[in-house]
Amino acid sequence: MSDYIEFGIEWTKQKQAPKPKFLPNFFKKYFRYVRETEPSPLHHLFVCLGLTSIGAGFTRVNYGAMKPVTLNLYIGLIAPSGYRKSEALRLGMKVYNEALRQSPLLREPVPDIASNVGLLKYAADEGRMVTIQKDSETYSYTPIFIPSSEFASFIRTNDKDMVTMLTNLFDGAVISSQFSYKTITGGEFYVSQPYPVLLVCTTPEWLTARLPQGARQGGFLNRFLFAYSEQFKRKAFPQSSPDMARRVEECVLSYLKLSEVTGYINWTPEAERQFMEWYEDTDGGMENVDDYELRSWLSRQGIFVIKIAGLSALSDNRIRITPDDLSFAWFILHFAKQSVKITFRLTGENIDAWLEVQVVKYIIKEGKKNNTASPIIPASQICRRFSTDASALKIRTLLESLSSLGVIVFDKVNDRVIGKLPQAHEFVKDASSFGYELSWNELDGLLGT
Repeated sequence: MSDYIEFGIEWTKQKQAPKPKFLPNFFKKYFRYVRETEPSPLHHLFVCLGLTSIGAGFTRVNYGAMKPVTLNLYIGLIAPSGYRKSEALRLGMKVYNEALRQSPLLREPVPDIASNVGLLKYAADEGRMVTIQKDSETYSYTPIFIPSSEFASFIRTNDKDMVTMLTNLFDGAVISSQFSYKTITGGEFYVSQPYPVLLVCTTPEWLTARLPQGARQGGFLNRFLFAYSEQFKRKAFPQSSPDMARRVEECVLSYLKLSEVTGYINWTPEAERQFMEWYEDTDGGMENVDDYELRSWLSRQGIFVIKIAGLSALSDNRIRITPDDLSFAWFILHFAKQSVKITFRLTGENIDAWLEVQVVKYIIKEGKKNNTASPIIPASQICRRFSTDASALKIRTLLESLSSLGVIVFDKVNDRVIGKLPQAHEFVKDASSFGYELSWNELDGLLGT
């Protein structure tokens, strides 16, 4: 078994593994552009992946006797409020909007639309279709790019119709097909060769409170690559480096180049062999998973790897997938897998677990601020701090639970919380279950800076 295949299996099983030694060309340029900004490098990585996905509408990956695989992705940047995920998206959209001004092949992103009927009308407009001639063949697709800094503003609370339509659109992204969708109030709509890409920001709390009950069971969330991160750099006065304009321009030029590629991406014989061996030699880490929705997501890992590997090749100005592209795909898959685990665990009935972690982190922060391992905090202060997430009664119930676990002492008589930082740190570590967070030091090695 080759080192590449062992690398892929190790990532898939979430064990310690060698880190990749390869970044595609566009990703290198993008990371040099965002290197000194506040957001998490993991969020930057997935924003760049989303940009590459919407730019790849003319390109598909050949997959044996199966239909060619389109490269559209649904990507969700997940973090509690205040962790700069929207800033990561804004920086990505700066590159896209500049490329949009220069290219007739790109289309305006979908604006905030209040209903599935409105989105269908927008997508069904023939003027949105992009067509290009190459080698006496005509290639067409209809880009449906939905970037949203607040996913809650795009999907209304419990909007089952929008969720169902976005789920069906993702599966309808097949070239030479016509997507049809019948609505109760608006009639039937047809979208030729749809190519939907979502790049959205949200919180675990929103996924629980706003999405309709069947969003997980119906497969909507299983079509997402999530990037969960609570890491960012605080910069009171972020400075623009003297060569920032040049770096943006380099990103845009690289992006324009990849968006013009048309046709099919094939595999080198070695990459095809390695993917086949990886796919057949691992069950994707499902052997010990009881959660039906998580198993469903894990069952899609093969198609995710194909899409990411294709985007990697395209970003590196190639139309053949190599073992390096598989390495890059497995690298991203590792973070997506650990992110979907924590996202699924912190949604639905398990939203209490997410709140517990946030409360304990707040207690740790107060201890550090006051230079003590046993901070004393009024319970009312904690309730006010998390008033947007839960009622005071719910927070006090969580404090009782944490006290019973030995993470804190909840002194009801004096209505105060006494932190126990060593136990609190262990609780957060166990709850997060991350192998590690992607670091700038690691990326700097890949960038050669």
